Amino acid sequence: MTTATTPAPTRSYAFRDSMTMLRRNIKHMLRYPSLTIQIVTLPVLMLLLFVYVFGGAIGEGIGVGDRDAYINYLVPGIIVMAVVIGVSFRGRVGRRRVRRRSWWSAGSRSA
Repeated sequence: MTTATTPAPTRSYAFRDSMTMLRRNIKHMLRYPSLTIQIVTLPVLMLLLFVYVFGGAIGEGIGVGDRDAYINYLVPGIIVMAVVIGVSFRGRVGRRRVRRRSWWSAGSRSA
């Protein structure tokens, strides 16, 4: 006797898993508000710095004369930088919370 099994609905699992990750990320953001502010403000400051301070010199150097074209050139890199910074900060905080530290590991070590 063979029984036919119906495949599990993958959309419901994907939606449920996405909601779980969203809930965890929101809890993380609320738990570490200074980290969230730092992750958001650093790319904004870099964008302002590269557009208004260095924009004329760098835009002319790469051959983009118009400011709008330079911003279109710059924004994808800033977005990638923000994602990488966010992932690296999140990883550092997660390792710091999990790792046990002994009383002797907090001080300086001699090589």
